[in-house]
Amino acid sequence: MPKLNAVTKEQFDGHRHVATQLDAVYTEIDKLAKKKPTEEITPLIARKLNHLIRRVREQVNTDEFLDAIEPVPVEQKSIRFDEALIILGELRSAMIREWRSERFAKCRGDDPLGLLPETAQILK
Repeated sequence: MPKLNAVTKEQFDGHRHVATQLDAVYTEIDKLAKKKPTEEITPLIARKLNHLIRRVREQVNTDEFLDAIEPVPVEQKSIRFDEALIILGELRSAMIREWRSERFAKCRGDDPLGLLPETAQILK
């Protein structure tokens, strides 16, 4: 019987995929927020933020701070770039806390994939 805390390769890959996408969007919004912090974001950016919110919630389902993050309005008056940056920062923090959790401990150790023994055998 596998440990409940163990992370499968699919979970590891999913976490890393979302984390890298989140970092990329954060970097771009940070640049825009420095130039025009109080300007409203576009519907495209709002949709991207909402997608990231959903994906982070799929990856991290035990973080109490995620409950406070609501989807961003797309069609009506939207949030500003500085507010978008705050949301992205909160999402990044949740992903970092998950990565540093006991659940991902093996991923940070000798076994970079943090695989369950059964999964490791299948991949050999």
